[in-house]
Amino acid sequence: MVIDLTRRPVVINTDICLKWVIVRTASNRDVRGTLQREYEGTRHPSEKSIGNKFIELTPGATRVLGEMIYLESRLIPTRRTKNYPLCAPYEVATVYVDSYTRRRGTWRAQVTLEDAKANWIVSVRDEGSKVDLVMATVKTLEEREEMDHNDSILQLRGPIKPQDEVFPLNRIDKDQTPIKPMSIWERIRNITYGPEGYDD
Repeated sequence: MVIDLTRRPVVINTDICLKWVIVRTASNRDVRGTLQREYEGTRHPSEKSIGNKFIELTPGATRVLGEMIYLESRLIPTRRTKNYPLCAPYEVATVYVDSYTRRRGTWRAQVTLEDAKANWIVSVRDEGSKVDLVMATVKTLEEREEMDHNDSILQLRGPIKPQDEVFPLNRIDKDQTPIKPMSIWERIRNITYGPEGYDD
């Protein structure tokens, strides 16, 4: 799922990154476009401290287009515990383009990923108007920081990963042409069977 906060109304694409929740934002001279939340005692490896009270989610992909820098950040699912029943929501100031007028502006949004036991709930709130804009559910999410195949039997080789393991911005090469997705036979040829990679 990709939540695109660079467009108003907010656009959600559920057909790509099926096991990830990706938030797309944009920065310019006025706003940073990075997701931040209050520090509540736990921090993922993809998050870094900014001051004593806040942490920032490191973008997984960036793309410079003119004066804009587009960022994509992956929300890491966190299971509820007794000490931390809910994860603090992420807040972001981002650039957007109005889909109807094509005018550009900035806005503040709040994004929450909650563990609802049977599934995950993703919600987006407009911080300016205090209005909930979008709520969606996801059945299964990859809960590890990275899709690391070193601890599994099947390993992928080569520079191209399966499409669901690649940030959408990274699916475009430097020439702005989409990376050709692998066919099922190309994926099979890129698989080695064994944690050490038993090649011949």
